[in-house]
Amino acid sequence: MMEWTWELAHRFANDLAIERNLHIILPDNPIRKAVIAGARFAAAQAGLLVVGSILPDLSRVSICLPLEYNDGSLVLISEAAMSSPVQYTETVSHEGTHDHQSDRNGHTRNAWDYIVSSEVRAQREAEAYATGLAVMYVLTGTIKDVHSVLQALGGPTYHMSQGSLSLASGLVKGAVESIQNGICPPVETAKWAVEWIQKNAPECVRGELVTR
Repeated sequence: MMEWTWELAHRFANDLAIERNLHIILPDNPIRKAVIAGARFAAAQAGLLVVGSILPDLSRVSICLPLEYNDGSLVLISEAAMSSPVQYTETVSHEGTHDHQSDRNGHTRNAWDYIVSSEVRAQREAEAYATGLAVMYVLTGTIKDVHSVLQALGGPTYHMSQGSLSLASGLVKGAVESIQNGICPPVETAKWAVEWIQKNAPECVRGELVTR
């Protein structure tokens, strides 16, 4: 078996960017600082607690920002996401799921619902984490520790109520059960990601998942 390399990770990300119309901004891109500064100013002016809590820690947290007129999304990749090719691939897939949610629900409506509703955040993030879990399983043959996922969801970044966290927990555990049974979670970006890896780098597959 071959290792999942940076070359493969960037090929994957580029193809996902084309598929989803993403504009992926890596940590060393000077545009990133300008985008973050603008987003911080807007969040402060609007008093948006959720957005404001994420922006100060963008060395650790990646974020998907929808663009106007359905012109795709900006994906700001954190420094932490660049720790390995596998981690980068998982992160890009997670953020690609958020972009698909934005297309599915409408950019403005999706962003507003995410900001104001703890329950919506729980549903959206559980779906995105399910995609990441599937990608990690295919590339490593192991399922990421569920407790670490739930700890992240229950942390200060997402501001979830206890009820919403319970909802997210149930959805994430359902995704894990699906993966344990050899079935990809029913998330479009997860299916796309798994199929891309199986088709373009079959020698890197460590865990088998059925997507249909």
